[in-house]
Amino acid sequence: MLYLMLFVAGVVGGFVAGVTGIGTGILMLAIIPLVLQSLGCPESAIIPMTIANTVVGTLFASLMNNLTVIKNKRFYKKEAIIVGVSGASFALVVLEGFVKGTTYSPVLYNFLIVSVMFFIIYRTLKRSTSAASVKESATPLKLVLSGFSGGLIAALSGLGGGSLTIPSLHLWCKMDMKKAKSVTYSMIFLTAIVLTTSNFLSEPLFEYQLTYGLIVLPIVLPLVCGVMLAAPFGVGLGERLSSKSIAILFSVFVGVVTIKKLYDLIVSIG
Repeated sequence: MLYLMLFVAGVVGGFVAGVTGIGTGILMLAIIPLVLQSLGCPESAIIPMTIANTVVGTLFASLMNNLTVIKNKRFYKKEAIIVGVSGASFALVVLEGFVKGTTYSPVLYNFLIVSVMFFIIYRTLKRSTSAASVKESATPLKLVLSGFSGGLIAALSGLGGGSLTIPSLHLWCKMDMKKAKSVTYSMIFLTAIVLTTSNFLSEPLFEYQLTYGLIVLPIVLPLVCGVMLAAPFGVGLGERLSSKSIAILFSVFVGVVTIKKLYDLIVSIG
């Protein structure tokens, strides 16, 4: 039953990630801790191992998403390289210098995510209701900082980074929602490769069969199968939707993450 739950989480997450640019980690962040607890994982290792195994699912979802947008000739090479490399570099710095330390408590983890998500929902919905067209202003510096924002949230939460990079590109760089989503796929993919490699080579926090560093293969394999099956269908649907519709769906799914993490924050404080 646990493996079926992981497969379903991969299917739903992969589909939503294809449509909105985020989503792969939404169900994974809820289910993976339960699976780890059932396997006997110590409480102190739950957060880093949840993030590590969620990122693996994100890696394969972003791989399928990138292959699909390249096939559909909606790949923006210059923006993708700048945002992707900066995001992956900063994510590695945050992971090694902060997340793997002992100061990253559940309260801080949940508070950071909830605070960022509330701001994102407000700004994205406000922009989506505006009928005024604006000229894109994606300078190299803005693209680098947008990549940094995605790398930060990816390392801190395992969500992939799209929940910050897409609003940054859309709201700050005035980039069309569909283009912002396409550029973000590359950032998510490069960041996930870097984080997964680091997690794979890390000192194990929990001894279980087929566990390498922080990666538990019995957890990630059902996730990856579901993600790779569903992600291309999500991208296909996203191509047919308007930018406004994608912005609204994006806000809905960010809202789901926010509610879940707000509950976790209340529990961790209590």
